[in-house]
Amino acid sequence: MQTFLIKKSRVQKLILSSLLLALSSASVYASQPSTQFIDASYATMDGGSNGAGIVFNTAMSDRWIVNGEVFYSSDSAMGASLDTATLALGIDYLMPLNSRTFLQTGPLILYAKIDYSDSFGGQSWSVSDSETGFGARAVFRHMLSEPLEISAGASLYSFGGSTDTDFSAGARYYFSERLSASAKIYFNEGSSMQFGVGYHF
Repeated sequence: MQTFLIKKSRVQKLILSSLLLALSSASVYASQPSTQFIDASYATMDGGSNGAGIVFNTAMSDRWIVNGEVFYSSDSAMGASLDTATLALGIDYLMPLNSRTFLQTGPLILYAKIDYSDSFGGQSWSVSDSETGFGARAVFRHMLSEPLEISAGASLYSFGGSTDTDFSAGARYYFSERLSASAKIYFNEGSSMQFGVGYHF
């Protein structure tokens, strides 16, 4: 029994040491928001549609960031289906406002493709369309604590003379210098929730 207690104590100390080491490495790494990562996400939207996306960020310098995002969503009801794929490319500037708060802002080039199909009375048809546009975004990123980042922002999109704006709020937790998890909510005419896992390099 005593041997078991000694072994159990050693295991507990080992687990505690590992947790402290993980938190310590996250603290060192997350002194400011990450600018180099790949993020894979899953989204749920109003109306029951779902989507998935990949975001890639890489830093050209301490302040300039090149980023790209691919997002795909799908919805279907009563024999009709709507698939949407969007691509966004941008260059952002990361401006420090204080030691923990940063403003990330820049222009976007956008591409969207929509595929719609339906069937009625034994007949089916499909329509496909694509559009190129531009946009801009501004996101405030704040290190609330050493492993926890919160953010809030707005994005402007313009396609074919039509302009739209959405707002977002989110959080990212850094488990280590390589791994993080994020959650974000978007507001427009409706709302959507997005959950992601990030790999930092």
